[in-house]
This record gives sequence, structure tokens and C-alpha cells, in this order.
Amino acid sequence: MEVELNVWAENPLQETRRKCNRAFYTYVALDEGGSTIPVPDVTPQTEREHEQYEAAAKRWDICLVLAGRKGLEDASSLKEDMLTALQHSTDAEA
Repeated sequence: MEVELNVWAENPLQETRRKCNRAFYTYVALDEGGSTIPVPDVTPQTEREHEQYEAAAKRWDICLVLAGRKGLEDASSLKEDMLTALQHSTDAEA
């Protein structure tokens, strides 16, 4: 499970607020022996939840590819982005 954490700095005198950090924490369910166990699937309900769900899948694929645990050709959530980037690169060269 991935959880987004946003940190805000506030100035109560000026009544201003600004985002100063954003992080994504990944939680893993473990059994009594410390082995990973499956958790129930999350079903996104709103458009925003669908976008967040897809973005999380991309971040996870990137993490696995960079760790060498998944081949780039198997990172299905990244394929469309990679093809788009290649198309833009080709268009820029023309």
C-alpha cells in the first residue's frame, strides 16, 4: 500500500501556507514470521483516485526497474509514457 504524505509550512502572522515536502510511503503487510502477505485490492472510485492509482503503479514499476528486479520491457505501466517520450523525441529531431 502506498500513502502520500504532504508537509506544509505555515506562517500564522502572515496567514500564508506553502507546501514544503511531498513523499510517498510504501507499506507492506507481513505475517508473524516476517514474510509478505497479500492485502485486499483497492478499487479507485473517482477520477482523481484512478489517476493516483495509475501514478502509483508507474512509481512502483520505476522502483523495480531501477532495482533490477524488473525488466524495462515488462514495466507495462510505463510503456505508453516511454512511447510518447520517444515520439516527442523523434518529432523534435525532425
